[in-house]
Amino acid sequence: MLAYADPSVIDAALSQPLEAFTPYTITDRAKLRQALERIRANGYNIVLNDLDEGAFSVAAPITGADGTIIASISVAGAVARFDEERRESHLKAALDAAAEISERLSIHGPGENGLVKSRA
Repeated sequence: MLAYADPSVIDAALSQPLEAFTPYTITDRAKLRQALERIRANGYNIVLNDLDEGAFSVAAPITGADGTIIASISVAGAVARFDEERRESHLKAALDAAAEISERLSIHGPGENGLVKSRA
């Protein structure tokens, strides 16, 4: 979410102390800015051991009806089970789910949730 935030939000977040959850957590502001740029360029993010040692996460952005990023969806699991085949499978699942949710949101427009209303 931070990768797609307004630059002022990114600046505010990076002005705060960056906490290390594991030895792999990015705490260098310049490196984090580079990571955010990479996420925007790729349209997804894959991380290993950053929040929890031994865990991975694959995330993709969800866009609202107006095209802005409003949420994200991720697949997470144990790094021990994160081989190249699963990497591609998890990435495809996250990107496909994000695209489907984004499409449904764009069909219904802002303020509509797409749920079927009861006729009771």
